[in-house]
Amino acid sequence: MKKSLSTDLDFFVECVAQSKVAVYDMTGKLVDYGGVIQKYSNKAVKLGDTYYFRDLYEFKAK
Repeated sequence: MKKSLSTDLDFFVECVAQSKVAVYDMTGKLVDYGGVIQKYSNKAVKLGDTYYFRDLYEFKAK
């Protein structure tokens, strides 16, 4: 089962672990199959070369 990420601590743990994180839009459609978190803030997450706003997408660790 994939773990949903929502708190800064969730993103920090997956960033340090270099886990693959998948990105889904609010309808549940897969947007990015999975990448390692490069950076994150309280507003956005960077996977590879792409930034995703935290309030517009759902993030799940593999």
